[in-house]
Amino acid sequence: MTKSVPPSGSLPRAPVHLLQEAVIRAPVERVWGSLVDLSQWPMWHPGISRLGVEGELEVGTRFHWRMNGMHLHGRVLELEAPVRARWEVRGMGLAGVQLWKLESAKGVTRVTMEEAVGGWVPFLMRGTVGKTIRLSREGWMEALRRVCETTPTDLASPAQG
Repeated sequence: MTKSVPPSGSLPRAPVHLLQEAVIRAPVERVWGSLVDLSQWPMWHPGISRLGVEGELEVGTRFHWRMNGMHLHGRVLELEAPVRARWEVRGMGLAGVQLWKLESAKGVTRVTMEEAVGGWVPFLMRGTVGKTIRLSREGWMEALRRVCETTPTDLASPAQG
C-alpha cells in the first residue's frame, strides 16, 4: 500500500514538498539493502535508465543517474543503517532533498520518503512539477515495494501464462 500524506515539515521549505508512505511486507534489512544499493536501482525502477556511483556509499558519496530522460546528480548527506538515508538531488532548474525513513515491526517495514524540491522550475511551475514528482515518487515507492516483496525464487521461476 502506498499513500501520500501531508508533509511533516522536517525538510527545508520549498515550492514542492511531498511525503510518500508505504508498508512493505519484507524485513527492514531487505528494504534498506534495495534502497541503498544504488547500482541496482535501474534493475527495479523502470524510470531509471543509468546510474553511476563515485566510490563506496557513505556520507559525501556522489552519484549520477538518468530518470525519465532527465540527468540528475546526488550527494549522500546522511546514512543511518537500516533506518534513515538522506541525499540531495540536483537537475536542470531544480534542487531538492530526499529523506527516507524505515521502521520495522513483525517482518513488515513502513517506508516514508519526504522530499522538498526548489529551484526556478518548481517555483514557476509548482502545480505541474509537483504533480509530476508526486507521480514519479509513487512509482518509485511501488517499484521498491515490488522488488522487496519478491523472493529470489519468484525472480528465478518463469512467468505463468
